[in-house]
Amino acid sequence: MSLSNRRNPEGLKQKIRNSLNPSTKISEAATSKHGKLHSFADWLNNWHITRIFQSLSAFLLFVTLIAFFRELETKEEEREARRNARIVASWQLLISSAPGNSGKIQAMQLLHKEGKPLVAIDLSPKKGQRGAYLEYVILPKVILTYANLREADLRGAILSEANLIGAILSEADLTIANLIGVDLSDANLTGAILSGADLSNANLTNVNLTKAKLSGANLSEAFMRDAILRRADLSGASLSEASLVYASLSQANLSNANLGGANLSGAKLIEANLIKADLSGADLTSADLSRADLKESKLRGVLLFEAILSRANLSKANLKYAKLSRVNLFRANLYRANLIEADLTEANLSRANLKRTVLTGADLSRADLRYSEKLRCEQLIEAKNWQSSYRSPELACGSEIPNHPDDLSEPKS
Repeated sequence: MSLSNRRNPEGLKQKIRNSLNPSTKISEAATSKHGKLHSFADWLNNWHITRIFQSLSAFLLFVTLIAFFRELETKEEEREARRNARIVASWQLLISSAPGNSGKIQAMQLLHKEGKPLVAIDLSPKKGQRGAYLEYVILPKVILTYANLREADLRGAILSEANLIGAILSEADLTIANLIGVDLSDANLTGAILSGADLSNANLTNVNLTKAKLSGANLSEAFMRDAILRRADLSGASLSEASLVYASLSQANLSNANLGGANLSGAKLIEANLIKADLSGADLTSADLSRADLKESKLRGVLLFEAILSRANLSKANLKYAKLSRVNLFRANLYRANLIEADLTEANLSRANLKRTVLTGADLSRADLRYSEKLRCEQLIEAKNWQSSYRSPELACGSEIPNHPDDLSEPKS
């Protein structure tokens, strides 16, 4: 035994126990291996391997994103190509002569949705064919300037605020169509059917609606200056507050129509049917209503300054408070008409039928009553300023008859 072992007997005992216990050796080996792993990790950290992996991950992500966006771009190009193909196909369908329900509704709606103006498209039928089928088409604010839609079936169509300037819609069927705020100036709607259509606030300047069917249509506040409505059917239509300055409505049917507050100054309503029409507060200054039928019409407060109503039928009409200064009522039928408080200053009532006409409070200053028919003194004296009116001798009614400034000879029939 060595000297050190003699001096430290406990240490010697521990060495003996360790040599006899194999697990102690394994533990020491594991501790040695663990230390080596720590050394390797330290080596990796010293070479910044973690940062290299992080950079590699970022690079791979960048490459993936590029591929993704390239794929998106490719798909967008494919979508654009399909969109353009649909547009081209729609145009081809529209210009084809296929009659009836041939997909033109969907084609027009698609082109409109894509913002394509439909200027001057020609959908008129060929000889022997029917007009384009466009029933209930939805095209608000569409641009159809100078389009040819002759004989088209547009029943129930929605064309509100559409631009149809100069369009051809002759013989087209627009029954109950929504045409609110539409611009149809200079358009041709000869013989078109617009029964029940809504044309409120529409621009119908210089439009041609000759023989058009507008019964029950809403034309309130429409602008219809110089519009042509000869022989048109406007029975029961609403034209309240509409502007019909210089419009032509000769022989038009306006029976039961509402023209309250409308501006018809300078309009031609020769031989028009205005039976039971409401013209209350309307402006008919210088309008021509020769031979018009206004039986039982409402003309309360109407402005008829210098209007022509010669040979017009105003029997049972309500002209209370009407302004009839200088109006021409030569040979007019005013049987049982209500002229209470009406202004008839310088009006021409010669040869007019005034049987049972109510003249209470009416102003007859310098009115021409010569050769009027069936006018009686008891009627006359109910009026204001009747003494200054020009009358036949039998209507002196106890007052001097003033001399007419013109020739006092009997007017020609």
